[in-house]
Amino acid sequence: MNGEIMRDAVVLIALASCGLLSCTGAKIDRTPLETSVLAKPTPTPSADDNGAVLRSNVEAAEAALRQAFVENDIKTVRAALKSQFFNIQMKAVQFITEKMDYGSIPDLATCLKRNQLVISGGSETQQEQNELSKALVDSLEQLLGRTFSVSKRLSSETQSGYNPFSEAELEEILNAVESWKSQNPKK
Repeated sequence: MNGEIMRDAVVLIALASCGLLSCTGAKIDRTPLETSVLAKPTPTPSADDNGAVLRSNVEAAEAALRQAFVENDIKTVRAALKSQFFNIQMKAVQFITEKMDYGSIPDLATCLKRNQLVISGGSETQQEQNELSKALVDSLEQLLGRTFSVSKRLSSETQSGYNPFSEAELEEILNAVESWKSQNPKK
């Protein structure tokens, strides 16, 4: 039981630290004593602590994601697609693709759509954003068994600036996902 409580605590902390769960009302369905120990809100860091907190948040999120991989916990892996960290999202996409988890198709599409927004952070961030878009398209192509028109452009791009999809490119993918969802309502 203690191992299970500890795992729940680690997952909650990791999900909260990467912005996937609000800490203010976090509770584990355990006895009141155990819940009060595990569900304490984290204090807001000072500006001086932000670098250390960000590093520890990434480490906690990576640890929770590794645990989810070991346990084949697809719900946690899908939640990782909402992470603020590109490397966490990339690892989740890779896992979903390797497992051929068709139930994650809508989550992949949502992540792709969200990734089309301009995110500040310089050329490294833009490059990571481009790489995530490519990984998401590759995953959706594998899971849906089709090729999208944007694939040709993505495979030939070498620029470091952010290059969002055109409306038509994104619409093609989202329409394919909607079509798949209507044909596979139980997945």
